[in-house]
Amino acid sequence: MLADESGEIVHEWPVEPYRQHEAAVAYLLENGLLLRTVSKRDWLDPGVFPVGANGSVQLVDWDGNVVWGFDVDVASKHILHHDVSPMPNGNILVIAYHAFSREEFASLGWDGVYPIRSAIWMGKVLELKPNLEDRSTEIVWQWNSWDHMVQDKFEDRPNYGDVSLERGKIDMNYLRDGMVSYNAGQLLHLNSVDYNAELDQIVLSSPAFAELWIIDHSISTSETASERGDFLYRFGNPMTTKSGGPNDAVLYWQHDTHWIDDGLRGAGNILVYNNGNHRRMDGTYYMHQPGAGFGSAYSDLLELELPLQKDRTYDWAEQPTVVWSWNSDGREDYYSPFMSGLTRLPNGNTIFVSAFDKRIIEV
Repeated sequence: MLADESGEIVHEWPVEPYRQHEAAVAYLLENGLLLRTVSKRDWLDPGVFPVGANGSVQLVDWDGNVVWGFDVDVASKHILHHDVSPMPNGNILVIAYHAFSREEFASLGWDGVYPIRSAIWMGKVLELKPNLEDRSTEIVWQWNSWDHMVQDKFEDRPNYGDVSLERGKIDMNYLRDGMVSYNAGQLLHLNSVDYNAELDQIVLSSPAFAELWIIDHSISTSETASERGDFLYRFGNPMTTKSGGPNDAVLYWQHDTHWIDDGLRGAGNILVYNNGNHRRMDGTYYMHQPGAGFGSAYSDLLELELPLQKDRTYDWAEQPTVVWSWNSDGREDYYSPFMSGLTRLPNGNTIFVSAFDKRIIEV
């Protein structure tokens, strides 16, 4: 639905016969079309997909007609989930789960400790080129997370290396039981994707790793499988690279990590909805936090200026600068442990959604 600044509903797009589960997204595009994620099934019913799965992305006109759609939905194998990102060229970035068997993943260097599931769900990013005339779709670019793994457990298996030195890669044995919430066999649980056309870069959010990841979109799909496809930068949790302890973390099960658009206050900086799971009120780490953190945790909003250099690379030795925040000390008594999102408004304010109690708040 579309609401005005007074909260009055001014337009609605029908969803049936599809479903829009929690964690679905919708973006109203400049051309008047609605970009949305939907599901053709109840993902809770078959139990074959992790949380946030949807499977379908659509473009819908003002009258509710689906003018284009694309599905990635193969039971127990791969499915679209969570977020999408429209691109200036008309293409669409999507993220998808991709399942590996325990045996397949172990052969790559996984130690089998976590997650304890029949399938291990990894993530991939697809760039889709929709054709509104014949409703066809071309996958024009792809990045696969499993091409960028490192492990220091088994010298005789692939991906062996020094986790602290391979900072552009994902430690496939980082997660242990109790570290994350709302996880169903996912190693990464990517929950947002955004594109910066000026930099030709993509930012991903992995709440399971409590990090944002920057990857290069300017390289070809074949190059993304090489070291050129490793992270350009990462931030949020130094434990993932064995460069810090639990109390050095800044992000906690964060959502909706994205660049602020041109023309808005803080353009080029990154906004993060920092949910706060596994963080005490004094800001310290709390692994076995009871009751999803209610009464013992807080959420905050962060605006980050990354250490971007003139050549569009990042200074790994520098941390981002927090140029603005809200509730960073927890005094607002505000907490939403899951989902949620935020955006910068033309008036300079920031508006955000509290998923827990279904509120929209402007600060």
